[in-house]
Amino acid sequence: MKLDLLVLDWSGVVSHDLPLVMESVNHITAHFGAPQVSEEDFRTNFQPSLKDIYAKWGITDYATVERMHREFFATTEQKPTVIPGAAEAIKELSGYVPVAIFSSHPTDSLHGDIWRYGLQERIKFAFGDAHKDTTKDFAQLLGMADVSSENVIYAGDTTIDLNLAHIAGVRSAAIVNETYGYQRREQVARFEPKPTYGILGHVGELVPLIKNGR
Repeated sequence: MKLDLLVLDWSGVVSHDLPLVMESVNHITAHFGAPQVSEEDFRTNFQPSLKDIYAKWGITDYATVERMHREFFATTEQKPTVIPGAAEAIKELSGYVPVAIFSSHPTDSLHGDIWRYGLQERIKFAFGDAHKDTTKDFAQLLGMADVSSENVIYAGDTTIDLNLAHIAGVRSAAIVNETYGYQRREQVARFEPKPTYGILGHVGELVPLIKNGR
């Protein structure tokens, strides 16, 4: 298998930031006078468009949602933590293929986390504030890397990621962990088409696939 780029989602795959994201979500829903959202409700209502998720809660001013989310992560004193074993896996993976991060996480926070996790020398491209309901931002990332979609794998933890991989025409893998992931395994398992490399439990499970050229 020829592979020019491995693209990874960040939250739920490398970084454990779900508790902080839930704080941000409920900060935003409170601002709009909407009910508080439980983690289970958040996980079960993931859709290919984040706009649709907030619309389900009656929030349609998505520009304000994005602004408030960035501001929350820029001002909170709490920081996400790296998922156990994820940094080591990326360090190994980067020895076989260039690694990129494609995430809706705020850009400044994403870059800060990468440095805190000691991955600044291992991640070649880091694309934050990404919109995943269209291929525009993903195509921009591929342009930055100067690669074609035929030789790319995109791995993420939700059907949002799998849907993007499908419409962008790249191979995919799901990495779903019940502790760190943003969506339940059974929800991801129902998605069609199925991810090219199935549902994995940890980013480290990509190492033998990439190493052996599958």
